[in-house]
Amino acid sequence: MVLAATGCGSGSDAGSLPVEDTAPDQPPPVSAAPTGAASSSPLPLPAHRAADGSDVSACGDGRCEVRVGPGTALPVPRRLDVTGLEVSSVSADRVGLTGQNLGNSSYGSCSGLYCHTSSSNGAFRVTLGPRSTVIENSLRVEVVAVEDGAAVLRLSPA
Repeated sequence: MVLAATGCGSGSDAGSLPVEDTAPDQPPPVSAAPTGAASSSPLPLPAHRAADGSDVSACGDGRCEVRVGPGTALPVPRRLDVTGLEVSSVSADRVGLTGQNLGNSSYGSCSGLYCHTSSSNGAFRVTLGPRSTVIENSLRVEVVAVEDGAAVLRLSPA
């Protein structure tokens, strides 16, 4: 609350908050304060809020953005030809994923700041850095952020 009070009183924050345009009404700044407070503490600005939070069940349709840690299993539909997708590791700037390609053939590609992939007998291992993407068969996995021992991943059909 103190943070919100200093934010509303500071002229430098007014340019970045459209709420300041309605400054005569004090209820709008109050409603804007909880939104800012819910996003995170003021100092860890790099923290990225995943659209689906940590609710990995949101990935069941093949589209999600979730915050995950090591050991997190990510359910994806079989139509994407991948199963058993799991976060195997998260370091300061890398995310490890493992999974199994379905079917008789597999396709994979990597792009971005850091991406390494290997596969054997349909099983794959991928290591990705921030803002990197891997495609395994019909599944695209993008690393949105890596921070605080967790990663924000965006899954979608390729």
